[in-house]
Amino acid sequence: KLHFQLHWPRCFDSIPWMNCQREERELSDHVKDAGPDPTKDPDNAWKESWKYLEDLYLSDKYPIASIGVSNFHLHDIEIMENFARIHPHILQVNVWSLLYDALLVDYCHKHRIHIQVYNAIHGTISQPERAPKAFHHIQKVASEISSELDQDLTAAQVILAWLMQHGVSVIPRTTNSVRLTENSAVALSSIPAFSDHQVETIAHAVEAYLSGDDLEEDIHVAVTFHVVSKDVVLYWMGREGSEVRIGHLKAGETFTDTTYPNHTFRTYDAANKDYWIDHEISAKFGDHKHIHVEL
Repeated sequence: KLHFQLHWPRCFDSIPWMNCQREERELSDHVKDAGPDPTKDPDNAWKESWKYLEDLYLSDKYPIASIGVSNFHLHDIEIMENFARIHPHILQVNVWSLLYDALLVDYCHKHRIHIQVYNAIHGTISQPERAPKAFHHIQKVASEISSELDQDLTAAQVILAWLMQHGVSVIPRTTNSVRLTENSAVALSSIPAFSDHQVETIAHAVEAYLSGDDLEEDIHVAVTFHVVSKDVVLYWMGREGSEVRIGHLKAGETFTDTTYPNHTFRTYDAANKDYWIDHEISAKFGDHKHIHVEL
């Protein structure tokens, strides 16, 4: 079975790579002969294309399972009520529309138009540095679900499963075979339903990425150092071996700090800096790790 989509309703001057007039000029003559030049009537040309898709779908000659539209605004779909014999089965939109075009989403639900999104990963967590706090919150959800499944879950899988559990389908784009397996329908469908709190956390994090405004609150790993028998000097280890001094801790004292997974601290014997121990933080976001320092 085949699925056909009308990819754009028209050219948009605000999209730099769109140049319909040039593309029309460069088409082969046999393609031009298929119908009138759409640039002559840009607001209505797509309607004829949709009517042709309807003919294909209604014909018994072709194995077509569905016809749909992509990148259509709400008013375009509403116009179809005036002439279309068949409502679109699928609407494909940027993931942005899920959060910022509630009327479009509501219309699709009422008319049983299935929503499919693209840009689900590239538009969000492909660049964690754009919203690091939001990324940490998604990682925490991934850690929580990983504990339930007893297997590691990625932040990307959290986003994709969140969409699927809301009845939205996605088409992950990758050439990496490992990612293809991780993001397959089989893998994502095995992820248990998120709790209400987790759903809210993911939604806020995705919105932070799409809006460009990171979440106000970050999430960390709490780490408590328990100094057993000797005074020590505690350092945080930066990149390429750089050290940031935190403080002098006496025997019997405890000290609590916040950090991130995989960061490293170093404790030196306060009396002899030739003796030291590195402590890599293997905990997950939201965890509290206790380290007993014995030199």
